[in-house]
Amino acid sequence: MVGDYKLLQILDSLRTAVMDDGRVTLGETSVILRAIRPFVLKGESGACELEALLQRVRKDGVVTDEESCQIARLMDDLLSARPRLSDYVRQIPDFPKPGVLFRDVTGILESGEGFNLALTEIAEALEGVRFDLVAAPESRGFIFGAAIAARFGKAFVPIRKPGKLPRQTISEEYDLEYGKAALHMHVDAVIRGERAVIVDDLLATGGTAKAAAKLVERLGGTVVKMIFPIELEGFKAREGLLKGYDVTSLVKYPGK
Repeated sequence: MVGDYKLLQILDSLRTAVMDDGRVTLGETSVILRAIRPFVLKGESGACELEALLQRVRKDGVVTDEESCQIARLMDDLLSARPRLSDYVRQIPDFPKPGVLFRDVTGILESGEGFNLALTEIAEALEGVRFDLVAAPESRGFIFGAAIAARFGKAFVPIRKPGKLPRQTISEEYDLEYGKAALHMHVDAVIRGERAVIVDDLLATGGTAKAAAKLVERLGGTVVKMIFPIELEGFKAREGLLKGYDVTSLVKYPGK
């Protein structure tokens, strides 16, 4: 079933198309029809109205400017009443220091609906991805990573701070704002050739995720995707430390 996460992605694409081209293409109407099918099957009135409009447009073979606006409005109506993951992210001013606006992921965890929504969106982002294990750094990465591994029936690999893992480990250092830190992984946690997904709670500079990826790669694994519920785009991790990796985030904030 296609859920709200992919529907939101389609809506963003649609808005871009309307702004850039002034209309929705016939190809996009097909994508939207498939995306809203679960809601049509449930008999949601907004979805049924949108389906009828899209079917009429496809029969005519052309999308007018007026119909493009109607499609965009109906998509907005369909999504407006649905909870979004950003609704559960608390914003704490002046933490951990004055002038910083902290994005608190525990707001997602404190709600059963919010936590399930996050896991569902992560699972949707992994549709079509072939992987063998989920690796996650402590501590909040464990919460999301372990739950996703269980949902897919995959192995879970904990990545921990020094002195926390009982067997032989390898380690990887990474930079902090003031100094360095290190992450450890068991030497037998990844079998050469295995494909790994890295999950953590928040993407900022990308230092933790990059260290986790290096640990997987040093054991002969391949990182096929990285997923984060929250991303602070101001740190530009995608263009920096995580360039070349397939990165997905569920909620993006433009600053730091």
